[in-house]
Amino acid sequence: SILYANNKKVKVTLLKGNVRVQYGKNKDWKVLKINDIVYSNALIKTTKNAEVILSTKNQKFKIDENQMIKISELLKKADKSQKYLKINKLKAKLSKLFVKKSKVFGEVTVAAGVRGDEVENAPSIQWSDDLDDKSSGSSINSNLKKAKEYYSKEEYNLCISILQPHIDKLKDEEKIEGIFLFGTSYFQLGDFKKSIKSFLNLLKYKKIDLNIKMATLYLVSLAYNYIENYQKSIKYLEILKNEFPKNPNLPEIYFLLGISFKEIKEKDKAKKCFKFIIENYPKNKLFSDSQEEYNLLNK
Repeated sequence: SILYANNKKVKVTLLKGNVRVQYGKNKDWKVLKINDIVYSNALIKTTKNAEVILSTKNQKFKIDENQMIKISELLKKADKSQKYLKINKLKAKLSKLFVKKSKVFGEVTVAAGVRGDEVENAPSIQWSDDLDDKSSGSSINSNLKKAKEYYSKEEYNLCISILQPHIDKLKDEEKIEGIFLFGTSYFQLGDFKKSIKSFLNLLKYKKIDLNIKMATLYLVSLAYNYIENYQKSIKYLEILKNEFPKNPNLPEIYFLLGISFKEIKEKDKAKKCFKFIIENYPKNKLFSDSQEEYNLLNK
């Protein structure tokens, strides 16, 4: 395959598991196949145990499981491709950590205080109509429940389409659940601007479950990071860090803060974040990466 100057594309030269490609916001995800040509405006998403190698004439890019990568960004940062992929892998890990689909339809599990290997046993948000739905069976409640079912099946466009006409009619806890579901669906589709709009709307509510608030702060900071609005990403990471100081995911928060400060040339603040991990979390998986980043900033 050839990397064209004005029409950049890559070729799928190795593929394992379920890998999908999307062209344009809110478009359907299509299954990627070996030898497919992928253009720069595409978004690639790998699922659990999946991986793909994309090749140009001069380079190969390996994308591991549970990642969502913009091909344009991958090519733009080709000279720093491995570092770019590493950061996106971290973002994917954080996303997976805080929004996980349960096997039970209609339940979104939010790991509000756990590390990666503890996600399966994490506390969860219990939707108001989970499992034993004894509501009046109104059309609004019925559509909310159906939207949750679509979400759990990863049919995010259907989730949004059925929820959208009724979102303003929901009340109290169901309204919060609906907005959160709306935002996470757009996030999963890669439409980060719309997910941000939903998350910011959600954060205006004073009476909000702490698990939902923590997850929302995390996801809105990640969404801003994906669209490279690092200032806003930092803002919500700082809020998350300050409001939940005993959050055991602090290393991940500090690492993403460090990367964000580095991107906006705030070298001293970035070093401070990486140093915090080095001094306080020597056994964390991000320890060696933090050392590497810290040493690079000292050069």
